[in-house]
Amino acid sequence: MKRVLAFFLALLPLRAGDRWALCIEPVELRTETAELLSGSRRTVVCPAKEDAALGLSRLSKAELAAAGQTFAQCKTKALAAAAAHLKTLKPDIHRSDKGAAEYAVLKSDSHLTASVVLCPEFLVQLKETFGERLVVMMPDRFTVYVFARSFGDFQKLGPAIVERFEKATWPVSREAFEISAEGIKCLGEFQSGGE
Repeated sequence: MKRVLAFFLALLPLRAGDRWALCIEPVELRTETAELLSGSRRTVVCPAKEDAALGLSRLSKAELAAAGQTFAQCKTKALAAAAAHLKTLKPDIHRSDKGAAEYAVLKSDSHLTASVVLCPEFLVQLKETFGERLVVMMPDRFTVYVFARSFGDFQKLGPAIVERFEKATWPVSREAFEISAEGIKCLGEFQSGGE
């Protein structure tokens, strides 16, 4: 009964206590407010709010207007929420036999997890371990893989990450993205089976 009630509450317009969010998702799920991530052909970001039933509810232009917000204003608030969520995540760092950090996995039950890659604090938190240029993959809303840009073996892990994307209830992307001081940009798309 609580899930049914939460589902219908999610359909209501924004309320004062709602937390803004950014929803990163496959282009096939694009809404009228979605924008492609830089250089991407397959991954969009759209304004959303957190809700108990769906995790995130994407917002229409009418809902943004009714709340007196633009996408840019929503994005500013959503990035603050993502930065707060980032502080709760502990990267699981995978190391080589020699102890060098190869990649990290950030994981949680929050639908905000994938959006942490968009906040400036993400690079600040991880650059000491992985350098000034990161590669990230986000197969679902709950998981982010992080690699140093110089770590070529991320391409070996790509197909397994794409498999997670294909099985996800809440998929995000099969693309790899570079994050640097210049921002985020798409590096390319992984296909099924390592293509």
